[in-house]
Amino acid sequence: MTYRDIQHLLVWTSQVAPLQNNPPGTWVKNGAGFYVSHDFGFGMLDVNELVKMAKGFQNVPPLNTCVARANISEYVFCFMIP
Repeated sequence: MTYRDIQHLLVWTSQVAPLQNNPPGTWVKNGAGFYVSHDFGFGMLDVNELVKMAKGFQNVPPLNTCVARANISEYVFCFMIP
């Protein structure tokens, strides 16, 4: 298992419900549809669920990075696309 696999498992198995009112209003849904807080990250770890999911987990695909450069007058733009 890679560190990226562990990251995915931690996010998918963390529980927001025990922390959602402490403090109120700090949870936002990110672009991937997960709730996240600056105070609590993705929530409380559910170790039992994490171990269950890890037993049958298939590794996430390799990380791909695309880089495009554009030179417009005196500015250079670099775009990173995950």
